[in-house]
Amino acid sequence: MKKIRLSVLAACFISILIAGCARNEPWRTTTAPQDCDDNPDACATAIWERHTGYKLAFIEFTERGNVFSNEHAQTVYDRLWDLSKKPQPLAIMVFVHGWKHNANTKDGNVISFRHALKNLGESGVLGPRQLVGVYIGWRGLSVHGLGSENLSYWDRKAVAQEVGKGGVSEVFIELEKIDRSNSRNYLFIVGHSFGGAITLSALNEIFLERLKTAHGNADVPLRAFGEGTVIINPAIEANQILQLKESSMALGGADPYQPNLLHVLSSKGDSATHTVFPIGQALGVGLTWNQHNLQRKYKSKNYLLSEYDLDTTTVGNYIPFHTAALLDLEGIREPESQKLFKKFKVVLDRKAMPTLGQWIIHSYCSNPQVSEAGQTEYFPCEDNEAVSFIYTTESFIKDHNDVFNDNVMAYFSTLVSEAIFKQDQTRYFPRCAQDGRFLFESCFNYHRERYKGLKDAF
Repeated sequence: MKKIRLSVLAACFISILIAGCARNEPWRTTTAPQDCDDNPDACATAIWERHTGYKLAFIEFTERGNVFSNEHAQTVYDRLWDLSKKPQPLAIMVFVHGWKHNANTKDGNVISFRHALKNLGESGVLGPRQLVGVYIGWRGLSVHGLGSENLSYWDRKAVAQEVGKGGVSEVFIELEKIDRSNSRNYLFIVGHSFGGAITLSALNEIFLERLKTAHGNADVPLRAFGEGTVIINPAIEANQILQLKESSMALGGADPYQPNLLHVLSSKGDSATHTVFPIGQALGVGLTWNQHNLQRKYKSKNYLLSEYDLDTTTVGNYIPFHTAALLDLEGIREPESQKLFKKFKVVLDRKAMPTLGQWIIHSYCSNPQVSEAGQTEYFPCEDNEAVSFIYTTESFIKDHNDVFNDNVMAYFSTLVSEAIFKQDQTRYFPRCAQDGRFLFESCFNYHRERYKGLKDAF
């Protein structure tokens, strides 16, 4: 605690010299629901926004992981419980923002989340459900002005982990109770950047417990948290998810209807996790902890894991974790794409590879790659494992903050469709399933075409 406070003071002191500290208090303090379409300014401090086609709630946390107001959080829960009792089922979409963001009505993530909710509602993927977004806010932006935001890396990472270990777990558990109150309700959680770290910290123990319970027990199938969790460009070290990855491999993916517990989606275009994160970790964890080389055996193959690599590489950029890659079919002749293909040792067979629009899906589970030394570079996996690690090109996700583009939204809608299909094989969208089998690539292309026709409301 003292260490975190000293880092806060240090970051603020430096930034004050060139800019200033961001406010350390909640942005949302008005409890009465506000209609936002005709009067956006009225929603600047609202914890419950009403928009055409969806509602948006805010729950904010202190740097120690406590909600600023129990009463405000309970107000959100009560309204969600009231909605869940109506004949029309409920769809709850949670977003946990990352570094350099907060719950300010003018924050880019708040604006983009509103946009995403509007488009998701119009896409038709949720059917007749009432759509409510829940925005988890914290002080991701602690300093601002003249580039001083970049000075807050170490401090904000430590705070994100505190927030994840604190009250966010309680919020998620309450939301899942609401979700489970009606079998036709849906709950999906999305975390971005340090928000991915918060999400994983809050759910990691729950994920592990459910994987361990399902392993070797045919009478207890795996239960997803809600209908699924996605973390995009997560800024958290691979070491934090190693146990979860190992538990997912142990359970396997033989059951075609096994739910997906966690999707990790990361982009080559994300310089923050490729460059900034490793430098920050090397200067922090790398200089203060003694790491060890771990001996592991997965499916009769020996692996040597460097804890230093696990500590300085994000979960999405740690190559052995990868289960699939989305590679740009249109750019395969470009030098940069060729470098990527060579790095990940992909041998192209276009006819055999399913496509998502202009991207091909290369599975490292059904098509394992071998390093020059002759040893399998990727951990063994199955295509329907509970935890998936998908690596994309920058044409799919341009950079660290490009998390609400049409490609990502179509991908997310496909995950929603897949979760619906696995729950009830009679409910799915056209082109998403055939003969009792979910068609991921066909479903993505279907949703991508729909998103192309939607108009930007902002």
